[in-house]
Amino acid sequence: MNAGVDENDFRGGLQQLLEGVVRAQGPDAPNPYAGAGTQALHEHDTRIFFFDQFLTLLGWQLGPDGDVAEEARIKANTTRFIDYLGLNAETHAPLLIFEAKAWDKPFISGRGASRKKAAAELVVEAIKHMNEAGSKEKAPVVGDWHDYLSQLAGYVKTSQEKYGHQVRRAVLASGSWLIIFTDPTVTFCDGTVDESKFQIFFDNQYVSDAHLIYKLLARRHLGRDIPARLRSSQLGNYIAQGNTMAAFHSVLVNYEKSGSAIFSPRPRVQIYPALLVQRDDGALLTVIDQEEPFEMGLNEDDAGNDSLLAHISQVTEASDELLRRCSEELGEELVGFSLKDFPGFPTAPVLEDATTSSQLGEPSTLFVKPVRARADEWLVATGNIAHFMLEQPQVECSFHKWSECRAVGRQIGDFSINTRITDTPRSFFTDEQVYHCAHQTIQDRRQDRCHIAPIDMRTCCRACGFQNICWPADELAGLPCGGAE
Repeated sequence: MNAGVDENDFRGGLQQLLEGVVRAQGPDAPNPYAGAGTQALHEHDTRIFFFDQFLTLLGWQLGPDGDVAEEARIKANTTRFIDYLGLNAETHAPLLIFEAKAWDKPFISGRGASRKKAAAELVVEAIKHMNEAGSKEKAPVVGDWHDYLSQLAGYVKTSQEKYGHQVRRAVLASGSWLIIFTDPTVTFCDGTVDESKFQIFFDNQYVSDAHLIYKLLARRHLGRDIPARLRSSQLGNYIAQGNTMAAFHSVLVNYEKSGSAIFSPRPRVQIYPALLVQRDDGALLTVIDQEEPFEMGLNEDDAGNDSLLAHISQVTEASDELLRRCSEELGEELVGFSLKDFPGFPTAPVLEDATTSSQLGEPSTLFVKPVRARADEWLVATGNIAHFMLEQPQVECSFHKWSECRAVGRQIGDFSINTRITDTPRSFFTDEQVYHCAHQTIQDRRQDRCHIAPIDMRTCCRACGFQNICWPADELAGLPCGGAE
């Protein structure tokens, strides 16, 4: 969108929002809380009536799939909750800390010798007092303002010191007033406090100063949105030459249940070659040029066996060409890094220390990212190879056959899988094909470590590009592949 159009829309939306708040506080307005006895907007009300919509007008997206975490937990000496935490959608690094107070909370005022000082001068004096570990009782400001600033400073410091993130903006606001700290890390961590590091706005100035507020807080200015998919020719718009950390081959996988409803559907797996380019800020850019997919299928090889060789060769050729085009666009030679260097797709936006996902029985690094707009579509990082499947398993094994597994009492279920199935367990490959696994021990051990399980649950681990990621070397060597237990 055009920046001028967005700014104008913000100004108009903000004007309507303020008019709505005035109506909500009027004497004839319906009170949403029976027995409240006042029409003043308390903190929760202010967030519902004003701040939720205010942030939306600035381009931030609230909700489960948005880029704003509400009541985000941050753990320092104690666990505390940030009212709104705006995040980089790609890296989940915090961009905006927003603390909301009730609409009628008074603006900053001084005590004693500081009583007659201007508001900006008071803010500087209060922060200096706080940074020097001054007490609330001796603070130059009255009321809760020492606590307000201490709380905001605590969030900024924890983000910097514990998580290594420098927050772009920090906001303290009641709705009727707004303080925007434009360099909060310097102000609260480095001790450099002056009036140039923050701006103060009042509600009667919001509309006339909308262009300033928008420039300071709009999502598009704090963290430029990266489209879910870029063409190689667009790459230079989002990353400069020399700002590339790494590149990883990947594939976009589309899974379909194909065929008439009269019969059992068969799986159809479509592969779009992709490249993940990691920028120096950690953001992952997804580049896909080819709009026609390669359908995953088996062809008879020279030995008369079903093989993925032809399919993987097609994907590899297209993936190498994509890497070449991206290198040309950036003016530097990119190479595909190993999966062991892959940082993982961003996960849940929390700042607190939490039990690692691996301790919860899930892979700790996210190599397979669901496309949340629809089911059965994933972006799969493959590293320095073009496909998540290998041309052949890495070992000779008889346990692709259900009958061989049954002979040693380790078969899965009562019957072999002789047709491809889309229901649980999904199986693209069938009994006796070298990509198929029928061994119960393998299935049990891989349950909480398999990255491609949503795509296929019966793929042979030794034919998968993730085998060295999922299995430590000693466990991989100890698998029953190639002989009876």
